[in-house]
Amino acid sequence: MSYYVLEVFTSKEEETIKRIKNELDLSFDSYDFFIPKRKRIYKKEGISHEKIETLFPGYIFIESNDKSMSILKKNLYQVKTLTRLLGTDKTHKDFIAPLTLDEEYMLNVLLGKDNKKRIVDISHIYLTEGKEIIVVDGPLKGLEGKIIKANLHKRKVTVELNFMNTITTTDLGIDFIEEKETA
Repeated sequence: MSYYVLEVFTSKEEETIKRIKNELDLSFDSYDFFIPKRKRIYKKEGISHEKIETLFPGYIFIESNDKSMSILKKNLYQVKTLTRLLGTDKTHKDFIAPLTLDEEYMLNVLLGKDNKKRIVDISHIYLTEGKEIIVVDGPLKGLEGKIIKANLHKRKVTVELNFMNTITTTDLGIDFIEEKETA
């Protein structure tokens, strides 16, 4: 199975998947369309609330064994909210590049094993006396080097990821445990 990426109008991700399923005559056993999401914690009036947000606004992912993607590609351009297929180029018009193995691995790590909901869960962190972030558990465990900025007040960290051969940043939810002293 490989992951492929479609670019769509931002905030039209769900609508685009519905259009694809309703308007195209495809065997959807071969294609699993999904929108990676993330959990975030917000405090409002002193009360913590959990919210689910789109991880990569403006993108839809496809998990498929179809290496050529030619039938899907030909039909997708009928969908009005689709802007382009990522991984195509002008010299190889019938080719859609899947995510690289590293990109696929990172996406699977963030989403968790067998995560059918495809939601990046909240990571629990604490700070050392020297203000170093230590991830106790969650999808960021072992990925501390990807964190480029932390906003403890907003309970989020900004991580740097390689996405379609481009370095991009995205915010992920954290829950701040407490400051711990180093020995």
